[in-house]
Amino acid sequence: MLFTSTAFLIFLPIVFALYWGRNNIRYQNLLLLVSSYVFYGWWNWKFLGLLLLSTLIDYFFGFWVAEGSPGRRKLFLMLSILNNLLVLCIFKYYNFFIQEAQHFLDHTGWHIHPYVIKVVLPVGISFYTFHGMSYVIDIYRGHFKPVRSFGDYAVFVSFFPLLVAGPIERATNLLPQIQRPRVFQYEQAVQGMRLMLWGFFKKMVIANWTYIVWGGIHAVGFLPLLLLGSHRKYSKEIVAADSRLPTFRELMSMSCTFVFVTLAWIYFRSATLGSAFGYLTAMRYGLLTRPAYLSFLFLYVIPFVLLDWNFRRHERDLNIAPGRYKYARYVFYTLMAYISIAHSGSGSSFIYFQF
Repeated sequence: MLFTSTAFLIFLPIVFALYWGRNNIRYQNLLLLVSSYVFYGWWNWKFLGLLLLSTLIDYFFGFWVAEGSPGRRKLFLMLSILNNLLVLCIFKYYNFFIQEAQHFLDHTGWHIHPYVIKVVLPVGISFYTFHGMSYVIDIYRGHFKPVRSFGDYAVFVSFFPLLVAGPIERATNLLPQIQRPRVFQYEQAVQGMRLMLWGFFKKMVIANWTYIVWGGIHAVGFLPLLLLGSHRKYSKEIVAADSRLPTFRELMSMSCTFVFVTLAWIYFRSATLGSAFGYLTAMRYGLLTRPAYLSFLFLYVIPFVLLDWNFRRHERDLNIAPGRYKYARYVFYTLMAYISIAHSGSGSSFIYFQF
């Protein structure tokens, strides 16, 4: 089930209503588990068995690495990691490596006919595999105790908002939230709806992308900071926190970062590397001076840059026109929803579905 599909648009409100219809943690967790399996099985129900098997194996490994001698615990840890990596190798990497080996041997004159697994790559297999692996590793390191309730652990592995698009969540962070009672909070629900609307808008209107090159470009820009240990130096600072305008140094830093990221996004947005190179080449010959691109610049880019600047003190917020102008924000939300639907196209899947 795609997050941008009509099925999900129907699925989510039903789950939300049923979830808060009864304030009982066992009922809520059971509902989340069933809903997550329905969500995953909507794509191909045959892979539900693989998800359940992976969940069962790491659930028992969690107990085996928690007790016994250090040697016994380490042995079960290695077996758990080996099992998870074996699942990934078989379903995700086996065909790739065997076909590459075949092509290499063909060039040497040695022709082989290897066995190829004729199965579709299970969506999100890396996410739930690494979820299980991180759970066992955290228990081995003493960061977490094994979960007695298989249902709670199964929800952790298959939680549908994370199941096919990530991110990979640590057991020490997500499992305690699954195990403790939840209370409905109106403000959290409203903020969640805002985040979803903003996410759908960015996906349907701005995104839809050659991901590997884009990731490589960001890695080149980020690795020097990581190696120098300065990648978190300014992570909690807010630009121009006490003023409306940035300093010259802040302006130059933001401008360089913006240009770097924007040029990298050309690769992320382009269907092929050839089209990305073509776009970069065209930029040299006045592409951005054409009326169509100028209108896009003034109607989309500049307004959203200003909007993002206005929200710099409130990360991930979308509280437009608070106070007495609250009706204006409903107009804005409606406009964003309309634009998202208008740009929905064929509803392409998130690239992380193949992770």
